[in-house]
Amino acid sequence: QPESQLANITTAALSITGAAAQNKIYDSTTTATLSNNGSLNGLIGGETLILNAPASINLSDKNAATGKTVTASGYAISDSSGQASNYQLASNSATATADITAALLTVTAQTNTKTYDANTSAAAIPTITSGTLFGTDDTANFSEIYDTQNAGIGKILTASGIVNDGNSGNYYVYTFIPYTTGVINPAPLTVTANAASKTYDGFAYSGGNGVGYSGFVNGETSDVLTGTVAYNGTSGTSQGATNAGGYVISPTGLASANYTIS
Repeated sequence: QPESQLANITTAALSITGAAAQNKIYDSTTTATLSNNGSLNGLIGGETLILNAPASINLSDKNAATGKTVTASGYAISDSSGQASNYQLASNSATATADITAALLTVTAQTNTKTYDANTSAAAIPTITSGTLFGTDDTANFSEIYDTQNAGIGKILTASGIVNDGNSGNYYVYTFIPYTTGVINPAPLTVTANAASKTYDGFAYSGGNGVGYSGFVNGETSDVLTGTVAYNGTSGTSQGATNAGGYVISPTGLASANYTIS
């Protein structure tokens, strides 16, 4: 009597083709979305099976760039007109490509008021008025400056800077909005007449002995002032005095838009 032998029917291998991924805007994660889960290749005789959605879909990294690899993993198959038990996936993952574009931010300068200090720095920090930061990204590098260092109102404050995103700020595209009502108030400057004396000679006293200054900022000197020193200020009593005694020398004649002189 002939000896019986077992016959094995092995499962047919299927591949996944046509998976496609959606482009996305930078969000500091590798999470991706498929626009097409793909289809099964290798089914026998017109049979159909259901290709279940993958368990995970991830980009190769979080960085903004074009043509990035997307890996979809954890595919499975289930019965339809054919039996899933007759097939196996050659791989339960598939790849596609997608772009990550930089995120858009609008950064707006903020109001700032200061006393004249001979530079354009501002203490206010610009704020994000449109868009958002992602992950641990922060705005520590944002700052703003005045259009000029001179005292005045209605001054323009201009924002600048980048996000600390680990890539020199390149994961974001920036639109900077200026603030147009900044203020720099004049700094106080005191001009004091130097002491002077003479011996009574019957002639009227005129002039003075120079002046001293208190209040110049950032190394500035009297060279930034306009006008010429005179000694006939309204509080003075020295000009024209002839008799022995004490008199007040009152300096005047100097001016500056950046200083309030007293």
